[in-house]
Amino acid sequence: MKPQTVLPNRYIFGFAFVFYSLPMRYFFIYLTLTFGAISAFSQPCESPFRPIVMVHGFLGGGDNFAPMVRRLSAAGYCTEKLFVFDWNSVARNQPDSLLNRFIDSILRLTKSERIDLIGHSAGGNLAYTFMQKAGQAAKVAHYVHIGSSSKQTPPGPDGAVPILNLYSLNDRVVKGADIPGATNIRFQQFDHFELVTADSVAQSVYHFLTGGRPYKRKKIMPLPSKYPVAGKVLTLGENNPQAGAKLELWQVNKEGIKTGKFGETVSSSDGGFTFSGIEPYQSYLLFCKPSSGRQVAYFLPNIQPEEKWLYIRTLPATGLMTLLLNALPADEQQSAFVLFSNQRAVINPRDDLKVNDTLLSTATFADPAKTAIAWFLYDGNKNNQSDYSLIPSFNSAPFMRGIDYRIPAGNAARPVEVYLNGSSYMVPAIPSSEAIVIVML
Repeated sequence: MKPQTVLPNRYIFGFAFVFYSLPMRYFFIYLTLTFGAISAFSQPCESPFRPIVMVHGFLGGGDNFAPMVRRLSAAGYCTEKLFVFDWNSVARNQPDSLLNRFIDSILRLTKSERIDLIGHSAGGNLAYTFMQKAGQAAKVAHYVHIGSSSKQTPPGPDGAVPILNLYSLNDRVVKGADIPGATNIRFQQFDHFELVTADSVAQSVYHFLTGGRPYKRKKIMPLPSKYPVAGKVLTLGENNPQAGAKLELWQVNKEGIKTGKFGETVSSSDGGFTFSGIEPYQSYLLFCKPSSGRQVAYFLPNIQPEEKWLYIRTLPATGLMTLLLNALPADEQQSAFVLFSNQRAVINPRDDLKVNDTLLSTATFADPAKTAIAWFLYDGNKNNQSDYSLIPSFNSAPFMRGIDYRIPAGNAARPVEVYLNGSSYMVPAIPSSEAIVIVML
């Protein structure tokens, strides 16, 4: 096996909520994007393992599996054999036919006879539907069911596909249970999203898919002084590639001040972009101005070498999400912040989330039953002050919280301190008339 460069990493998740069906004309564009995304994580290698296809859950995105990709790569998987399938989790007709095409393309690309399949949450239901057909089930050597609803039998006709079933008693989204005939592993502490990102889950997946091989990480190498970062621009909800989006990358110092423009580029026809010369332990602010619609600014702390694929979401112009997003202010004197927890939900009393010393991980704001990973902060009732109350329009939205918290912007505004579980970041207070700020935690 050729050696891989394996580096420490804290992955950046995209801000992914999918509300529309994937048009057929975008299918092969998505294949290209996905192949590029996964192969960018590390150097080429050779391994005896089958390719893996990972299917995200409800309102998710393929980038949810970035930590698992990192861990499997560190244990010996070639990243060019790890693939993610972006799908519309709320479509009336679930696209198992698209998944079938996707898998066929991967079999041709990797010259493999079968793949291993992983489904998280609603992605597990899609995977089971896919494997109901004998011809499709025959393409799957092993299946991993993560944080998904319990089934009566293993997948495939006559339950023929070997299955690893992983669930947690602390999962407040899906109540998992043992599946007869499966290899069942029950965790005690993980929330719904940790079941994808936790190291012990990746170890279980590796052990199952490799026939019991011990999970051993490769040697950690020193950080390079500079490295590239690549990504793609998609619409939030529609999840369609955005061509011609203007991107500006700025360096941000530890005081939360923009210190200078690092570079600029324009997204290609498939939404792709690249910046070179990224420095370790340096925070950046990535402005993305789509061809139409509002600008967003992603605060990216400490981008590291394996973080070579970022999902950058622009705001949709139509659809269900606009009912929430149209309420975001466009004010020269007020910022609109979105905090996105990229490893797990923020849950009271386990987690400690603060903004400018205001505790947000309270029993009300961080109710375990909510399993919140996205926090929208702005003056919801437009009274020019912070009421520190829930914004009602977000109460029924899954995985999201809206809090009436006014963040001053403008020339005299101070940067915003965001603290989560021991890590603190100073973020520029960008006027909401200029951009919506998304802080990747």
